Amino acid sequence: IFSESAYVINAITKGWLFTWHANDWKKSDGELVKNSEMWAALYILLISKCFDEIKFFKVKGHSGHHFNDMADELAKKAVLEAKKSSDDVQERYDNGTCN
Repeated sequence: IFSESAYVINAITKGWLFTWHANDWKKSDGELVKNSEMWAALYILLISKCFDEIKFFKVKGHSGHHFNDMADELAKKAVLEAKKSSDDVQERYDNGTCN
């Protein structure tokens, strides 16, 4: 798994994920871990032994790394699609065509 996020990489390589799980998805300061449902899914994947080995790599963002660039493009596309969907609903509401 490649990520430009040091937070994501450190959560795995420094063992934060397993500590969060043991502490009911709370950080050392007592605050809930953000996106805990996603971390829980990753935790299950990691402990499931469905894969022989999963490696995590930190990559520099916007540095020409093929898969990182692909992820950026997919994220941008998803944001545009979500905005369009939201705009469509607003327009239907404004026109009185929402049921």
